[in-house]
Amino acid sequence: RAIYLSRPEPDVKDLYETACSILSISLRQTVANKELRAIAEAYSHYQQNQSRPNFHGLRDFFALVKSVGGTRPTPRSLFVALERNFGGLPRTSMREVMTAFRGAFSDQLAPTPLLRLVEDNLADPLARNLLLITTTPDATAGMLGRILAKQNQQRPVLVLFGSQFERDCQSDEYSYRVLSRIILAMETGRVLIMKGLKSIYGSLFEMLNQSYTVIGNRRNCQVALGPFANHMCFVHPDFRCVVLVEPGTELDECSPPFLNRFEKQQLSFGDVLSPQQEQLVLALRQWVLNATQVEAPGAPVLQRAERELRQTQASFLGFDENTIPALVLAYSQNLPAPLNDADLE
Repeated sequence: RAIYLSRPEPDVKDLYETACSILSISLRQTVANKELRAIAEAYSHYQQNQSRPNFHGLRDFFALVKSVGGTRPTPRSLFVALERNFGGLPRTSMREVMTAFRGAFSDQLAPTPLLRLVEDNLADPLARNLLLITTTPDATAGMLGRILAKQNQQRPVLVLFGSQFERDCQSDEYSYRVLSRIILAMETGRVLIMKGLKSIYGSLFEMLNQSYTVIGNRRNCQVALGPFANHMCFVHPDFRCVVLVEPGTELDECSPPFLNRFEKQQLSFGDVLSPQQEQLVLALRQWVLNATQVEAPGAPVLQRAERELRQTQASFLGFDENTIPALVLAYSQNLPAPLNDADLE
């Protein structure tokens, strides 16, 4: 026998009642019922008019309700909670979110720096796992390590990039080997950074959902691969998971249920560099061009740009458009004080 359960999309009344239930269970209802209803109405309107359908979903709404239901919220804390739980879009598209929630969050404040939102997530023990949409996963993984060091968190970081070889992707042996490293990271409280492990994510359903079974104050979850499953994988309280996804095809292939499990942020160097750092990037790019280019008068603009990149790559192995911003960011974060105009000179 089979039972088919059809669950219609919740209306504003359902959303409001669910929000009240969430806060009553946690005994943290510090938000007025009027504000909760405004949040429910704003989410319902936004969900029906998303420019990217199902990019945000009910899990993001529930996480927003939990975030604003803690201590007495301030306008800034409400705004940051919205940015954290409904992020992941380009800065230009975030106006869509802010417009939809304008009735619930009346104060229009300046956007929070993206690095600050990432830092808040990594420092919050109750936060959801983090999904970063980035064109430079290698540099982003290094940046996360520096953020943790800045927070004086001595937790070790494990970075796992999935293999691109077809035989590995189809091999159970490879999957078991990767899962064993993930389980060890869960048990020892590491910060796990994953990229390109699409064949593995389905085995981590409970961990990514943070759906833990608590036995004797120990969090446990199930990790399964095919017919084999470990129902009692210990999850250390300090364990955190970050998934890196590149925009474009990889992001388009992510299913809505997978996306809804995470706090999402879209990270690019243009979002994290200060004006002084941007000036240093421009100066270094000009220095690189002067050091590597051979003049060819009369060359078409498109050919000249392509030739400049090839000549630079011939002099600096692996050079691309993100090399200098990544270098400047790493250098700046190792300075005892923020970069200033004197340093540029």
